[in-house]
Amino acid sequence: MDEIKVFRDPVYGYISVESEIIWDLVNTREFQRLRKIHQLGGVAYVFHTANHTRFDHSLGTYHIASRLVKEIEGLKELLEERGVTLFLVTSLLHDIGHGSFSHAFEEAFDINHENYTIKVILGDTEVNKVLRKHDPNLPQDVASIIAKEGRFPLLESLISSQLDSDRLDYLVRDTYFTGATYGHIDTDRIIRIMRVIDHSVVYKASGIHAIEDYLMSRFHMYWQVYFHPVGRSFEVMLNKLYLRIKELYNEGFVFSGLVLKLIDFMNNPDAISKYLILNDYLIMSMVDELAEKNIDDILYHLANRISGRRLFKYVINNDVEHIYAQFEQELKNKGYNPNYYLHVDNVKQIVYNNKYSIEKADSIRILTENGEIVPIHEYSEIVKSLVYAAGKSEIRLFYDKELVDPSKEGN
Repeated sequence: MDEIKVFRDPVYGYISVESEIIWDLVNTREFQRLRKIHQLGGVAYVFHTANHTRFDHSLGTYHIASRLVKEIEGLKELLEERGVTLFLVTSLLHDIGHGSFSHAFEEAFDINHENYTIKVILGDTEVNKVLRKHDPNLPQDVASIIAKEGRFPLLESLISSQLDSDRLDYLVRDTYFTGATYGHIDTDRIIRIMRVIDHSVVYKASGIHAIEDYLMSRFHMYWQVYFHPVGRSFEVMLNKLYLRIKELYNEGFVFSGLVLKLIDFMNNPDAISKYLILNDYLIMSMVDELAEKNIDDILYHLANRISGRRLFKYVINNDVEHIYAQFEQELKNKGYNPNYYLHVDNVKQIVYNNKYSIEKADSIRILTENGEIVPIHEYSEIVKSLVYAAGKSEIRLFYDKELVDPSKEGN
């Protein structure tokens, strides 16, 4: 471009856009929509400053990708001009299909945001038009990387692996906006030790400590932030509200107001325009609207609880099966449907998965001092021990404190 565009970013200082196609993609309707999709969804109900968006994260992932192109020895030459464009574009667009409060939405409607990312890239959208204007084959190639089809294994590993441009941004960004201390990682050091050998990413053994620290930081962020039970409680309640809307609609209930936008999607889940119109502001306005007028007792109760942040309480690993049965009977005795007021979660997370395949994500490989390339868990004694010892799981029972015995309160 004639003029470099810049975004002032609290994490990186400035994010520069030097390519016309990137600037055009940022200004598409579909990418601008990400300003209305929060990165952490219900986590903001725990960490009050965690209101950053998928827009912010997508720009951050693009920024990290730009750094990799400039700083990984030989990467720019290996990719050549088209490969660099493909890498930067895919990094920018990798989350463009995320829905409102994604986890609750995907669970309730049995969808996958990556499928919608591909629909945005290949469908009748402004994003697709920008991509085709630059290169008619670009939409299909970007979609191929998102789908991890194996046509561009190097780019797939740079964008989606156990250590990639996506994770390098969201760990640092989420740490900044939540105020948590667990996700601080040495991004500069990690990038400095990255190399590309035989079209695969490896890491020099001299920086192994930075990667070990990254893995532990990621593990702690999942348990302290992403899996926080209060944030999950918000998602559980929103999921229950969605399920009630679905049930009423299937029974022939006639809705009005903002919920009709959701019903339009339910009737046309393959219509990308119906999906993209849904965002966090619309959904929360819908919740507020349902809380104003009692059109259904269950909807009214859930909407009021969500709107006022009176979230479900929880019990963790405390004879959940017995307590569930107790609460279920108590709810039935009081005339309530337990399906809307009880929920069991089984949460699992490990520090490092040594069984990743290319279809899901590449493993982290270390370039040793003698030139060998080995998986990190074979080189690092710390990671080896964590692979087998540091898994963690919890069974959580979420329940409506206003309807069942509050003496079992877990938080």
